[in-house]
Amino acid sequence: MFGTAALWAAFLVIAGLAVSLAFLIVRFGPVSPAAGLLMLPYFSWIVFSSSLNLYSAIHNQGLRCNGFFL
Repeated sequence: MFGTAALWAAFLVIAGLAVSLAFLIVRFGPVSPAAGLLMLPYFSWIVFSSSLNLYSAIHNQGLRCNGFFL
């Protein structure tokens, strides 16, 4: 509905979130190891969702549905 440009933009947003989250985990580790460890499941979910988004962006190049580009 929004095109592949939106998928790539969403991937960039998720990648930025993953980078900032990795920085946060590294910074929280020395201060509170429990806080750093509790962020790891969220980080793994972000990495998983970014891989799904990347797959969708790569494999939906130029698809047409009902006359509209996806």
